[in-house]
Parts: sequence; structure tokens; C-alpha cells
Amino acid sequence: GGSQAKAAPQGLNSFQSYSQLQDFITANAKSAQQYSRYGIGFGGALGLPIRLGVAVPGAAQFAASSTLSATTSPSFTGTNVQVQGVDEPDRVKTDGTHLFVSAGDTVSIIQAYPPSSASTLSTITLQDGYIVGLEISPDRLMVVNQRNGGQSHIDLLLYNTTDLTAPKLMQNASIAGSYVAARLTQGHFYSIVQQPSYTFGAGGNATPAMPETVEQGVRTPVPATSVYHTANSTQVSYYTMITSVSMSTGKQNVTSVLTGPSSTMTWGTGFMPRVCW
Repeated sequence: GGSQAKAAPQGLNSFQSYSQLQDFITANAKSAQQYSRYGIGFGGALGLPIRLGVAVPGAAQFAASSTLSATTSPSFTGTNVQVQGVDEPDRVKTDGTHLFVSAGDTVSIIQAYPPSSASTLSTITLQDGYIVGLEISPDRLMVVNQRNGGQSHIDLLLYNTTDLTAPKLMQNASIAGSYVAARLTQGHFYSIVQQPSYTFGAGGNATPAMPETVEQGVRTPVPATSVYHTANSTQVSYYTMITSVSMSTGKQNVTSVLTGPSSTMTWGTGFMPRVCW
């Protein structure tokens, strides 16, 4: 018997300063520029899952809180999900009494039970883009909106729905890039959005870009210590942005991982997101 190769998990390293991150991205941009000149594809899928250390409590309390008592509403089914207690956005959501229905750039909140009282309580109309999904929790509505102007943006719009006839916007977070997936568990909404780590100019020159979000209209750079990369990731093309929003308070946290393009989001043991790229 000769020796056999064994697969080993890859760890993640964070940057310690913006200058370190800038140097890393600049080197990657130059590498991409050289690959592009020789006609070699760059930034392709690596086919490896990355397990993010996001501490998420068990789902039992969330599952209990999302199901209303039979004494207050009729029984109803939620979204068909892959993991119990980890909900997925959809175009239509219900709490057993009301329907939250999205179509194009509008969300209608409808009194659905009892049938004799069916009516539209309110309508939210967005100024731009189209809605890709909804999530609900007690007195809250999360609207995921995609805008495709010069650059694609994903808006995470959290509404206070204590008064269903007059929902109030309480948090507006925006991430430039392409939508991958989202989940809701234990009162926190997680979204996965990818934004390029560099762009190509008219002359074919690659220009590095820093990761950022927009919160309440204010541009906010992602701290360098919240940006991660694998030890051997010498050629990466995207920031995979994992944004967590508290459905009760609207508090936002962002973690970014330098990767190739992502395509799949699953949940591993302990309800931690796994992003495959």
C-alpha cells in the first residue's frame, strides 16, 4: 500500500486591514486581467461548499411561534421547505388569517379569514424593481426587491405590520449584486448576494472594488475583519455577501467571503448556512 490522498476541510481567514484587503483584491484583479488576455475563463465554479460559522439557535421556538393556535385561526400550511424551522421566501405568505401577496412591484395584504370579511387591507407599491420574495414573522414583513439599473441591487425592506392597514418601513438595506438565495430562522432573515470584487474597464483593465452595503440610504463599507478568504484563494471574482437582519429590531450584520460565483444555498447541522460555489 501506497499513500492515499485525503480530502481536508478548508478554513477561512479574515483580513486585518483595508490595505491588506486592497492588496489582495488588486493582485486578483491583475491575475484576472492576464487570464482574460489569454482567453482563459476566470472565476468559474469551484464545486466546494463553504460552511459559514453563523451561530443560529435551534428551530423549535421558531416553529412554535410561526404556528397560530387553532383557537385563534384555522389550521394552515406554510411554505414547502427543505429543513424544518428554516423558512424560504415565496411570492405568497399567510399567517392563517391574512395573505401577503406579491405581484411585480406591489405587495397586497389581504384579510382572508373569515371568508365573509375578505378584503384588501393595504397595498405596498415600490418605486423601482420587482419583488423576488416575501417573509413574515409576528408584526413584521420582509420584502426582497431586485432593481436592475446600471447595476443590479437587492433591497431588503423590513416593514412593521402591527397595523396591517398601514405597514411602516422600519429598515431599508441594499446590497449591490446578484441574488442567490435567502432563508428565515429563529427570527433572523439571511440573504446571500454576490457582488464583483473587480470590474473591467473599456481598455480591458481590471479595477478592484471594495465590499459595501447601503443602510437607510447611507453607504457602509464592510469591515475588513468581516471579509474572509480561503488560504489558497489566489483567484476569486466575487464577494459573497451574507446579510443577517433581525426581524424584530431591524439590526443588520454583514459577513463577506471571497469566492467564485455561487449557485446553491443549503443548511447544515446546527442550522448554519452552507454556500456552494
